Amino acid sequence: MVYSDSFPGLPACAPRGHPRIIEDWDEEEHYEQTTADAAITALFKYNPAALEQFLDMDNEEVCWER
Repeated sequence: MVYSDSFPGLPACAPRGHPRIIEDWDEEEHYEQTTADAAITALFKYNPAALEQFLDMDNEEVCWER
């Protein structure tokens, strides 16, 4: 599994259990992926600004539109 450093605060080198953005899926290493990795990656690919809003603990509303 290859992870990306393309979003501040979500480093590719973070330990398992810390959300990471998946850059490349390796079928043989699928066991490394967590639900958090999948959710964060999907939101990042859909709309990076929405991911930023989602992770902002002071933000009360997330705009999901692209």
